[in-house]
Amino acid sequence: MTPWNSASPARTRRAARSVPGTALCGLALTCIALLTTGCVSSAVTRTDLYQGYFDEPIRTPAATISHEVRDGTHVIRLAGDEYAMGVAYGKKAAELGIASIYREILENATALLREDVGDEYASVISVELVTDLLLEAWSRMEPFTPDYALRMLRGFADGSGLPLEDVHALHAIPDFTETSCSALWATGSATADGSSLQIRVLDYIMGLGIQKYPAVVFMEFPTGHTVANVGWLGLLGVISGMNDAGLAVSEMGYGDPDGENLRGAPMPFLLLDVLRWARTPGEASGIVRATPRTNSYVYIVGTAEERALLFVTDAYAVTSYEPGVPDAPVAQLPDMLQAGHYQERMDELVAERHGEISDRWLREEFIPRIAMDSNLQSVVYDLTNLRFHVANAPDTSRRAADASYTTFAFRE
Repeated sequence: MTPWNSASPARTRRAARSVPGTALCGLALTCIALLTTGCVSSAVTRTDLYQGYFDEPIRTPAATISHEVRDGTHVIRLAGDEYAMGVAYGKKAAELGIASIYREILENATALLREDVGDEYASVISVELVTDLLLEAWSRMEPFTPDYALRMLRGFADGSGLPLEDVHALHAIPDFTETSCSALWATGSATADGSSLQIRVLDYIMGLGIQKYPAVVFMEFPTGHTVANVGWLGLLGVISGMNDAGLAVSEMGYGDPDGENLRGAPMPFLLLDVLRWARTPGEASGIVRATPRTNSYVYIVGTAEERALLFVTDAYAVTSYEPGVPDAPVAQLPDMLQAGHYQERMDELVAERHGEISDRWLREEFIPRIAMDSNLQSVVYDLTNLRFHVANAPDTSRRAADASYTTFAFRE
């Protein structure tokens, strides 16, 4: 097997004429097309202006970092300039074995793809080929990635000693492999005590193995809000998260409409942008609409102070819905927003429980009944009290929905 981070100065990037947002195991035909066409991508990683900027020596103040392990989850707190935070995080991640973690994820992705293509083509599927596919996807998204995020990624590579290409490849996985999930926001007349609650149920690819390395990273930026990034070790973009203004994000894939082409901001860095800069769902709406997008997603952005919004997005359009709207793609009850994989089951449960929803019911009864077998992570945000409860899948055969939750708070 070719080493995942071979020392070759530059990998050959094979062009995928159209790389749709789909599960990694469904990329067999794309891989075969890449192998048979032998095309070479002409995409650039950044414009000359920005590339020149990143090639210059970067001199920034040192960042601060703390690290602890709580119930098996790495809890990291960062503060400072974006590049310096990336360096500090990278150094700590290197101590925690990030090189072997990245290698394991790429090897697992390769094994999944080999299973999908069958015996006829399995022998030509390598870690290097999977990495090339991810780098092709990244080359399309990188020009739309926020500058500060690129600085963090560069800092993480410098601090960890990992090749920057490998860091980019791993951060292309979420948009390259979107799957179905579930989300809900409830407040006022929908909850038992009038508090504002939100969930994010991540149903994803268990076989990648990322659930073994859970992390909550608090990022205190020099400007904007402090962001709690609920994810895994070495992931700088946001898949699940909340900020110190009490704004939370939930995300789910929404099919594969025509026109998906990955020429937009990576979804995790779009959500990071929302949490860094937005205090209200209205401000989040401006960021989502103004940012070039990749795949089709549904987002719920909620807060305790204002009514949440549900966004249905693709590369060309954004439609938003408020609570209580009956003609949304999924009819919404008063003071609630919800959408998910098992939609009929969700509809029945929330209709029965409307007015009595609590964070305990969400954790112990609702999420276990609506999560898929591939439930990698489950989060219940208590927006009123600026805290959140996180459960992670213990292994590849047991769901996060059936695991215990750990509570984190901004006001510790």
